[in-house]
Amino acid sequence: MRLLIFFFLFLSACGQQSNKAPAETSAEISTMFSEESSENDWPITFTKKSIYLVKEIGWSFQMPAGWEIISKQELEVLKKSRNELYKNTPGQNMNSKQADLVCIRKHKKMNLYSCLAPYNETVIGSYDDNIIQFHETIKTIYKENNFNTTYEIGAVRIGGIMFDRFKVIQTDFGKKGNTFHQAYLKALINGFDFTISISYTDEVEEETLINIVGSSKFSIK
Repeated sequence: MRLLIFFFLFLSACGQQSNKAPAETSAEISTMFSEESSENDWPITFTKKSIYLVKEIGWSFQMPAGWEIISKQELEVLKKSRNELYKNTPGQNMNSKQADLVCIRKHKKMNLYSCLAPYNETVIGSYDDNIIQFHETIKTIYKENNFNTTYEIGAVRIGGIMFDRFKVIQTDFGKKGNTFHQAYLKALINGFDFTISISYTDEVEEETLINIVGSSKFSIK
């Protein structure tokens, strides 16, 4: 159950917008992608073998060899459960629409998830304020579930884009002394809230995931 809750948190990266956002803003997501989807029905452009492109933010991503793509159907089931878990959490707007982009795993505790949601600062409010709200919401959820956690706030540059980085370290995960890590990387790009979330259990896995994420490129600066 604890691992399942962590995966719900993993999927909470998008869909955290101010409740001031009108419902019609969410409808924009349905027309975001006009190109042909990949063979796995992701709402992203498939360019060539193992390389994905999201033209709205100019993001290209190299799919690592040996990783499993998490199916759209599995994600939908997980998100429904997540919404039930978070429905009474202040600051959560789980009705906002998002596009699930690349979602892959090496094993149950080593994952990478990315998503995209339209974000109009004039309508929704400051993106910086939204980032702060996101941090506080994640902290609240961990606290309500009695997890022993520490947090690190920082920034990282990926493909020339500066991302907010919010890292969560959960100690005593499973066997005593084990740790479980999640990091949320968020940036406002071309009017979209773009998020990459990674989860891992040790420094070796972290380095692997950082290298995968670091290979990203952006044609929109």
